[in-house]
Amino acid sequence: MNESIRIGKEFVVETPTQTEEQTTKHMDELKPAINNLLHQFLPDDITLKEVEIIAMTFNQIIWQPKEFLSAVAKKV
Repeated sequence: MNESIRIGKEFVVETPTQTEEQTTKHMDELKPAINNLLHQFLPDDITLKEVEIIAMTFNQIIWQPKEFLSAVAKKV
């Protein structure tokens, strides 16, 4: 866990920002892959509400990685 926090902090400092157009194109390509991943690998007993929460978390991680990592680092 400490190693992932350290790597996350380095990522926040070193990652250049993308333009809004690059980010939108990237997300348009990623959305079907994320949905497929969730349907393929989540257990059958996960509710639709839980899947939505996981998908929203993935979305936040991808759209705002620096903010997500900063929030996680503050909680640890």
